[in-house]
Formats: sequence, structure tokens, C-alpha cells
Amino acid sequence: MNSDDTTNAFDETAQPPKPESEALIRELEKPAHTDADVEQAPAPTHAETEEILIEAPLVLPALDAHENEILPTTDSKNKRIDGRQIPTALAFLIVGILIGSMFPISKNEQAASVATSMTNMEIETKMEEPAGITTTHEPKAVTNTFENMELEARAAYVWDINTRQAFFKKNPDAKLPLASLAKIMTAVTISDQVPRGTVVTVDKRALGNEGDTGLLSGEQWRLRDLLEFTLLVSSNDGAAALASITNSDALTASSTQPFVETMNKKAQEIGLTQSYFSNPSGLDTSEHESGAYGSVRDMARLFEYALRNIPEALEATTYKDLKITSLSGFTHDAKNTNVLIDRIPGLIASKTGFTNLAGGNLVIAFEAGPGKPVIIAVLGSTFDGRFSDVEKLVWATLAELQK
Repeated sequence: MNSDDTTNAFDETAQPPKPESEALIRELEKPAHTDADVEQAPAPTHAETEEILIEAPLVLPALDAHENEILPTTDSKNKRIDGRQIPTALAFLIVGILIGSMFPISKNEQAASVATSMTNMEIETKMEEPAGITTTHEPKAVTNTFENMELEARAAYVWDINTRQAFFKKNPDAKLPLASLAKIMTAVTISDQVPRGTVVTVDKRALGNEGDTGLLSGEQWRLRDLLEFTLLVSSNDGAAALASITNSDALTASSTQPFVETMNKKAQEIGLTQSYFSNPSGLDTSEHESGAYGSVRDMARLFEYALRNIPEALEATTYKDLKITSLSGFTHDAKNTNVLIDRIPGLIASKTGFTNLAGGNLVIAFEAGPGKPVIIAVLGSTFDGRFSDVEKLVWATLAELQK
């Protein structure tokens, strides 16, 4: 007998067959089942019991004033109990009492049996709100994810390359100091002026720039390797060495350097309407004068141009660090100046910039989705704020595109 059999013994609506009295007596004389014949239903755990008692209230059979006496069935087909039916009903009553006394069923077990037979829909029905109470759910207003965006940067720009759409603009055309973002323009200009297989020899005058990054006088480099090194570690020495390829006068401090003039012409060709360059590195020329100026809109446009024309040089900026060996056999440890390398999904390229005059600058490109390259640029932030600003804009962009 299993738990379902035990439950049926207490079912008032069950219609048992009507054996003759003699057959019933013989049946009663059979030995009772042993414990080995009974398969016990597993007792529910405390957590299960608590849930069942709450969601599936137990309905017990009707009882009269006498202890545990089950009231007779009042089926319309059998309202009268005649003399022949009395022994039969009495016999089944005795059998029920005997079985009940041998195998007592707790309320929890009955509740577990009831809950097992209930469907999920029946359980959910019991959790419906009381009659008369109506809950209305107002549709959530769809707002711009960039709304009320708080940034430390003086200017910011989020540009979708494929749709030609600006998701976010803050002072997009303000002319601000660029610091080392100028090195992107240097890389673009050099790549446009000399063959890709050019060998660069480091001029000793290039090593006089602020920010020594380990280049050696007379050291020879492949053009691509020196471009990668310069952009990855933001090397002022590297920018000066690159500028020396076209004209040695580019290493002087004059704003009329042939190389710098070439940089500014190229900027106009690209459409950088607010940009102007005084040197290849972007270093401040004085306490109040930057080596390069431009807008965030210009920087987004410049970075897109670089992605289309020198992607191999920008690829290095997606690494946290690299070991780059020059043709002279010297290995240089190149550590990325962008601390967001591991925190921007789908990073394509990045370039940092910082001086006391410019503050913190950063431009990145990342895949906001399949075939959705997006550029983010910030200018005039703080040293750490440029990273938090860009990170906010990255996640706001992803949220906006998922609407």
C-alpha cells in the first residue's frame, strides 16, 4: 500500500463493491499487512512543509460529534440504508478504522499528497489577490540613458561610426588642449608620408623631450613597431623620432616646422575644424600654451580616420603590455597608459593624454555590438576622471543600444 492508497481509505466519495457478508467475514479473518508490505511516503522537509501548509490548505472529511466517526455518504442513489447494507457498511467502517490505526497519517503527509496532485496553475490560483483589490502597473517610461549624465570632463562625445549618429554631446566643438592625443595625428601624418617598410633611426635630439621611454640614440626601428610603441606608452621620444623621418628640422621647437605644417594640412583634409598642432607630441609649450588644440568632435573624427587607415598601429593599444624589439636588438617593455583595457568590452583601440594644462584626455573605440563600432572621446577631465567618465559612457551606450 502506498501513500495514495492510504489517502483513498479516507475518501468518502469512493464507491466500494458490495460483497456478501460471508465473503466479508472471510476477508476480515486474513492476517493484517506487515510493515514490510507498506511503502512509506517520504516525509516532507521543514521548508517543504511550511510552503505546503501556506499554499495548499488541507481539507479534512466531515466529522460528527463522536470521535473520528466518518459521516455516511448522502448520495442520491443510496439515501436509505436497508438491512442488507448495514453489515457491509459496518464492515468497511471497521476495515477503515483498523487501517487508520495501523498507519496513521499526519496532516503534513496529507498536505504533501494534496500538494503533489495540484498543478502549478492551481497553486498560482491560491496566490491571487483578494477580491476587490486591483493592482495597476504603470508602463516604465523609456528615457535617454545619457540623461543626467555627470562627468568630470569639460567635453565629451559618443559617435556611432556606421549610423553617423552622435549618441551624446557635451561641448562638442569647444577648443581644448589635446596633450598626447596629438600623437594620433603624428601617426596618421607619418603613415601618409612615408612607405610602411621605412626604417627609422632615432636621432639623439629626439631623446631630449620630456618623458624618457627608453629609446636609444642611433637605435633602428621598423616604422610599424615604433608607431605601436609610441601610441602604447605615449612616448614623446617616439613622436619626435617619427617626425624626424621627413625633415630633421621637425625636432626644433619652432611652430613652423615642416612636419607640423604637414600635420595641420592633414588635419584640414580630414575635416578637423577646431584642431591646431604646434608639435608632434602635444606637450605644453609653456605654462599657458598647449602643444595642440582640438575639440572632442574632431578627436572622434580623427580616431575614425586612424582606424580606417592605420588599424595595425592602433591594434597594439588594446594590450595591457607588450615586449617590442627594435631592429638593433633591444627589447622594450611597453605598458599601456589606459587602465580600462580589461573593463571595456570589445575594445578596438585607445589613446590617452595628460598634461597639467590639458587635464585628463582619453579617446577609445569599441564594439557596442556586432558591426557597431562606437568612438568615445573626453577632454579636460582629471587624471583618474577620464577613465571613469569613459566607462560611464560605454555602459550608457550599451544600454541605449539594447532598447
